[in-house]
Amino acid sequence: MYYLGINSNFEAIKNYAFEAEKTKNPQRIAQLIDNAEKQINQIPFARQMEAATMISKMYAKWDESNRLSNLKGASHYTSSGPSEGAASPSSGEKAIGIINPGRNCWAIGLLHLLHQLPQFKAAATKKITARIETQIPIDFAEKHSGLRSLLQLLEEYDQRKNIDSQKIRLALLPFANEISPNKNISQDPLSALEPLLDFLGMEYKITSTFSAIGKENRTKKGETTDQPKLIDCSIKPSSSISEQLRASLLVEIDYSFETGEDQIPARQVKKLTYAPINLLVKANRFEWTPEGQRKITTPIKVDEELTLGEGELQHGPEAVFELDSCVLHHGQGINGGHYTTLVRTRDGGWEWANDREVHKWNGKNWVEVQSGEESPYQQSPKDLMAENCYLLNYKKVAKPPEKKHRPLPSDGQQPAGQPLRSAGGNTNSDHGLVAPLKTTPSCTQKAIAIGLNFCTYVVNTILYTGYYYWNAFLMPKSKQG
Repeated sequence: MYYLGINSNFEAIKNYAFEAEKTKNPQRIAQLIDNAEKQINQIPFARQMEAATMISKMYAKWDESNRLSNLKGASHYTSSGPSEGAASPSSGEKAIGIINPGRNCWAIGLLHLLHQLPQFKAAATKKITARIETQIPIDFAEKHSGLRSLLQLLEEYDQRKNIDSQKIRLALLPFANEISPNKNISQDPLSALEPLLDFLGMEYKITSTFSAIGKENRTKKGETTDQPKLIDCSIKPSSSISEQLRASLLVEIDYSFETGEDQIPARQVKKLTYAPINLLVKANRFEWTPEGQRKITTPIKVDEELTLGEGELQHGPEAVFELDSCVLHHGQGINGGHYTTLVRTRDGGWEWANDREVHKWNGKNWVEVQSGEESPYQQSPKDLMAENCYLLNYKKVAKPPEKKHRPLPSDGQQPAGQPLRSAGGNTNSDHGLVAPLKTTPSCTQKAIAIGLNFCTYVVNTILYTGYYYWNAFLMPKSKQG
């Protein structure tokens, strides 16, 4: 009976693959893929390779029907709108309000953050469509299902649809063991973000160069490479994100030589190998104490623009980054309190997404987008980030063009802003000299100059020829006569 059960599982996968080949609905194909992945671990390993090949073809079919332009990956969870009688979520220029039936604010903040990461969509799509595996563990299949759910949610986000935050929690569930499916349990968004980025291979490459301090006869250098998912940034009084970011790249460590047992101080310099498209920074707001976990409430200046140059980059030119979004934590505990998100608008302003509500900053007050009424919140975006910033997303922007000197006029007039020249060539200011004006000759002047040069050349040629003829022929004849 067990053998028959194994065969039935394999036959089920064949039936799913056959149906996927006939249908053109990408959502139905995604559901068939989910069903097939649940069956693959129930068959012998010898036949798993054949089953994996069929599932890979199903992914190719899903990709073909999707055309990568309108991702509609199916989710295990059906979409549900707000309950009857409940107000619809508000929608701003970029951010949207998201329904929160429980303690899912951490998942809402994470979805806002992922929406501002274009390379996340590209990496997730590539991971799904390029899937050819000889063996697919069950957790691997669940993570791909979670990716399809996240892509579906991001598409609904772009279409300004109502999103239930419980769907976000369930989509993130396969990426972290500590995430609970219970909507009444709050989580840390970082617990899902780091394993999600790790699964997609989205990481930074940091080159560390270290050298011993002092004792020149025993100096040793070396390099190591790390691949963190986010850049850590400490919280210090009267400091800024940029200062702490640079401080974290230059540290002193206890260094031990391979040839000795003693420890001597060393300096370690860390640099990003290349400038990334997005720079994710984690503000270390939480620390462990003998009494337990504690939030660091010290305000820190959040730079809305960061410049990484030779001191922070191993290769490549200077790069400028602009703060694009920021997940805020309000409260004391990492698994408690409340999470909201600030999102930069197209005009350079800020929207504040707080569950189903979206508020826009008008320069003086927050205005609720849906009603147009002033919000009771008083803190500016700058103050909100200084006291509550947790996850910051900086987007690489084009470097502003360098200021060029205005060219001198071509009509011989004095350039504006320079002291006037007197008839004698002096200026009217403290006897300072002004460089002679360089004018561009006109076409007529160029033609005259070329003609004069040609005439001079012809005259010189005639004179030289006459002089040569006189010396070669006429002068000897005159002497003979």
